Amino acid sequence: MITMNHVCVRVLDLARSTAFYQEALDLTIQRELDMPDRGWKLIFLGDGVTDFQLELCKETARTEPYQLGDDAPHVALVAEGKVTGERVFA
Repeated sequence: MITMNHVCVRVLDLARSTAFYQEALDLTIQRELDMPDRGWKLIFLGDGVTDFQLELCKETARTEPYQLGDDAPHVALVAEGKVTGERVFA
């Protein structure tokens, strides 16, 4: 069986985006990751009930808003107990 693990959304303003999802969908921060070697800061939000998470990704050097096609968000799936990438097809 394949289930969804998380969906990644690239954001310009991490604090503003986090506040939006907390207020609009009552999501809470599940974990945060700083990845300075890759230039990213990540916040994973969840509902506290299911394992599914929304990953907000901020490219730390980015100052301009994203345009459609600038970067590819992703969907992560779990299959047979392993986290896989977007190239897995059911």
